[in-house]
Amino acid sequence: MSNRLHQHDCGPRWVTTKYEGACARCGIIIPPRSRAIYFPAQREILCIGHSREFTRKHKPAARRAA
Repeated sequence: MSNRLHQHDCGPRWVTTKYEGACARCGIIIPPRSRAIYFPAQREILCIGHSREFTRKHKPAARRAA
């Protein structure tokens, strides 16, 4: 049951790309087997530079203090 709920999660998540793609913000080519952040609701992927920027902005408060 918990697997089904996880399948429908629309929050962004880190992925390892399987195919070549392009960053939704800057258009840079993201090669296969690269780390990127994926937004399932928008079906967009961000390159590693924008992914790190996103992660810094959206870290939980407890992790920022550490």
